[in-house]
Amino acid sequence: MDSLKTLKALAPLTGFLKDSIIKEIERSLLKQASTLLDAEKYPRLRRLIRECARLLCLKRLPKVFVRPSNVLNAFTFGTDERAAVVINSLALKVLTDEELKALISHELAHVKSEHVLYHTIAEYLAGGVTLSASILGFAQVAAPIRLALLSWYRNSEVTADRASLLVVNDLNVIKSFFAKLLFFSGNLKKKADLSESGMLDSLLELLRTHPLYKNRVKRITEFYNSRRFIAVRRKIDLRERRLTALSPRCRFCGAKKPVTAVFCPECGRCQI
Repeated sequence: MDSLKTLKALAPLTGFLKDSIIKEIERSLLKQASTLLDAEKYPRLRRLIRECARLLCLKRLPKVFVRPSNVLNAFTFGTDERAAVVINSLALKVLTDEELKALISHELAHVKSEHVLYHTIAEYLAGGVTLSASILGFAQVAAPIRLALLSWYRNSEVTADRASLLVVNDLNVIKSFFAKLLFFSGNLKKKADLSESGMLDSLLELLRTHPLYKNRVKRITEFYNSRRFIAVRRKIDLRERRLTALSPRCRFCGAKKPVTAVFCPECGRCQI
């Protein structure tokens, strides 16, 4: 929260970054437009996107694209008002449905939590971009905003991981998803994330957008064993049962029924 307060305190700079960096990234992606495929063309992906969006209660679906790539990755960019998700094609080949839901819900959680603007800026800064004092007029804020962005970004990744777990409701799926991310990352440095580094861990994470994978596993396991996870999952399950109750068919015997009927007129079972 402290890092987010720092970012909001630098609203004029954030506005400049929004106007300049977002436009630059959009221009870069436009050059790749011919290689980006609309997710609506993939029935399996379309179905899973809608399922994850429903479970996360998204207000609206972002645009989702598939990018041909042999690296397992996905990212969300843009602004909170206009977000887009890009999923690398390898994900459709190597991930099970549940693992793909973990990936999708992670990205959609960023949209729901309104992480997109700061995420886009943080990714840009983490890539080694230097803020020009001659343009901005106050170089002294360059380091603070960069560290604040990265600190907040890492916390937002933990939040998105929790959303993935809430959607798939299976810790083993999240762990297998993480394992595949490491294996197919295309980055040997990431494969060292699970090694023991002791006191160096904090230093390693300081200039990273994501926590080390072993820390992500630790934090998601702690959340899975918490009362908060159980409480939120109960709310999700109750909401899903209510939605099912509004179906024109019984969720048990499949017989037709009035949408508002709590009990099936055929088998008599409660729909809630």
